Amino acid sequence: MRKIRELLAKSLFRLASTDYQTQYIDNSTIYEYVVPEDLIEEVANFCREAQLDCFKNNFSERELEFANILRNKILNLPNGDIYGTNIWAELKIDAEKFLNILGYQIKDFDYSTIDNIDRNELGK
Repeated sequence: MRKIRELLAKSLFRLASTDYQTQYIDNSTIYEYVVPEDLIEEVANFCREAQLDCFKNNFSERELEFANILRNKILNLPNGDIYGTNIWAELKIDAEKFLNILGYQIKDFDYSTIDNIDRNELGK
């Protein structure tokens, strides 16, 4: 069940990484692109899932608290495009903080291969 930690960490990396966003948002192609709103939604979803009874034993109280704070922050974002704004910059900082709390660093991930995950292994 520790796979949930890895999936959450990868989603946080995507939101925190300037290199990832430059490659897949700013310099996207018709075949390789990421929508900023999808990055935010994915983080919020994994933060919610981390708090489910079947997964929360994989996280410390501090990690669960930060997941709740970050999810609530995301749920209270204003409508409209926030990519490249101060709000986006704050989310990136929060994502990196949470990544660090989980015991990861941005350098632990390779932005060119990060999307090669198997979501079917979530429950393993």
